[in-house]
Amino acid sequence: MRTKETWISGIYPKIIKNLTPRIQKDLQTIPFPDLSGINHDDSFYIHGEVATGKTILATHIMLNSLKHKYLAGDPTLGIGSYMFISATTMMENISNSFSDPTSNRGGEMKKYIDCDILVMDDFGTFPIYSWSSSVLYNIINSRTENLKQTIITSNLSLDELSGVLGDVRITKRIERSSIIIDKQPF
Repeated sequence: MRTKETWISGIYPKIIKNLTPRIQKDLQTIPFPDLSGINHDDSFYIHGEVATGKTILATHIMLNSLKHKYLAGDPTLGIGSYMFISATTMMENISNSFSDPTSNRGGEMKKYIDCDILVMDDFGTFPIYSWSSSVLYNIINSRTENLKQTIITSNLSLDELSGVLGDVRITKRIERSSIIIDKQPF
């Protein structure tokens, strides 16, 4: 039976174990914010200065969504149903998959498109090339069209991100599908 107790004792520790040691430490020291006013399926674009708590807020939102799905009996809930990754690592993984002749070239990108919850941390910190802009557009557009929860953190506002990307199509999709949070320091 799925209860808050089984979430706390069984599922939550498994999810936490897959996060970086820094995030694990922050989860122990930074209190869980009140998320009662948000929909568990909402997407978010959280931006602000360095060290304002964007990553830990994104983590709390993801955990809240996963808890809700677990308690609601969502049969798809599992380790593959969510991904928490730095945007730079995600782009490197996708790039490497296209240059590796033994890999499933579309498989790496597909896993970011298909997971139920995708958290992309530090969005906009990677070099932008025409291929990366195209990859990002495909990921963001597919997730938006299929109502997949996407949580993005960035040091850049959407206007600043549009300038970095040299294209407003990605930021317009984020703006249309996400709650925008200008994260202030703790």
